Order: sequence, then structure tokens, then C-alpha cells
Amino acid sequence: MHEFLRTLQPLVVADFKDVQQSLGFALPAEIRNHYTHMNGGRPKNNIFRKGDETFRVLAFLPIKYGEPGDTLEETYRRVRSANPFFPEYLVPIAVDDGGDFYCFSRRDEDHGAIYYYRNDYFDEPQRAIVYLAPSLDSFLSSLGK
Repeated sequence: MHEFLRTLQPLVVADFKDVQQSLGFALPAEIRNHYTHMNGGRPKNNIFRKGDETFRVLAFLPIKYGEPGDTLEETYRRVRSANPFFPEYLVPIAVDDGGDFYCFSRRDEDHGAIYYYRNDYFDEPQRAIVYLAPSLDSFLSSLGK
């Protein structure tokens, strides 16, 4: 189990049903499993390295419970409406300290894969979207200090 600080109320099955109905799509099983233990919060180990790049996770977005406007579902809606270039298949799950997003994919071919989305390159998808890991578990297991 990965250690998180400042988590909120874990989710139960009824919470997932409400959120998934509201979003209009199902969350990957691995995401649901994670949120039954830890809802949002800050990972104690928060550094992800890929080649010569370093990515720092500030916090995971809570689902359903949390400050207004800061939940996963509200962030997804806000980003999709504010940025027409933001890929529909990416769903923000965490943020860095610069406001960029860690997302999971809802595409069939890489469902649950973790990507990093750089807002500064919103109109250049080849620079904005960085593949990080095939799954949330793989991503979390790769986090270090």
C-alpha cells in the first residue's frame, strides 16, 4: 500500500455509482480500488522519473468529497469546457505544483494508463501529452523521493 497524507473519506460502491453516472463513463477498476482506500491526498513519495525528466506530484484529486471545484469530477468538467484542446480521453486524477495534470486514459487501447498533461502546450498535443505508466499501480510503485 502506498502512503498518502491528508486523504479524505474513502469511497463506497454507491459513491462510485453516483460519480460515474454524473461523468457519463466508468472509472477503471484500479482507480476505483485506489479510491476505496485513499480519496485524494498527497503521496509521501511524490517524484516520478522518466528518462531525464522529473515529475513531482503535488496532490491527487478527491472524488465526491472535497472543496468545491477541486474534485476529480469538477476538475474534469472545468478543464474540458475551458480548453477545447484537452483530449476527451484523459481524465485528471492528480496535479503538480504548476497546475499541470496527471491523468488516466479512458480509451479502450490503453484504459487506465497514466499520462501527464502540460497546459502550456495545450495546442501542441505531441508536446502536451506525456505517457508515464501503463497503470495507476505501476505509476504509484514508481514514485520515489
